[in-house]
Amino acid sequence: MLIVSGDEIFSAAIKEYLEDLHIEPQILDRCVIVDLDFSSEMPSEKTVTFSRDENKYPDLVRPFIMTDLAEAVVERFAESVEIPKREARTAEFTLSSDGVTYRDVFVPLTAKERDVLGLLLARRGMTLSREEIFSALWGVESSESNVIDVYVRYLRKKLDFRFGERIIYTRRGCGYYIK
Repeated sequence: MLIVSGDEIFSAAIKEYLEDLHIEPQILDRCVIVDLDFSSEMPSEKTVTFSRDENKYPDLVRPFIMTDLAEAVVERFAESVEIPKREARTAEFTLSSDGVTYRDVFVPLTAKERDVLGLLLARRGMTLSREEIFSALWGVESSESNVIDVYVRYLRKKLDFRFGERIIYTRRGCGYYIK
């Protein structure tokens, strides 16, 4: 397995995580993972890439959940490996004025984070575009701002990463949703 990244600790964590999944060794042997933020090489089509800048067209935008990385590795390098998925059970969300309780754990949220999460939960299963979210919360038709992306990133840090599961999904080119 070749991991090209400027962060040795993160590279070691990726390697350990993938090895712990017990993916066949021959799959891991040909696996190439490149952090586009630290590599000047042009990746081949048999490379899994990640970056903080989605304009570089990475497979994964950082920060990402390790299960997403594992799915990308399996998609590129294997045909029939099953990665166990943990999905949010959204019925367990309880919004309050100062945060959300999920799986009996209270997570404090700012007012706008709570509003974004509340809107996604209210329209659970539907993909909401950035413009729809912006219009619903700010009352303005459209915005060139990335403010929705910022709030979704904050929510992912507070929820997805904390609970180790995907709660907020992205439908590329369309928007965000919660299952």
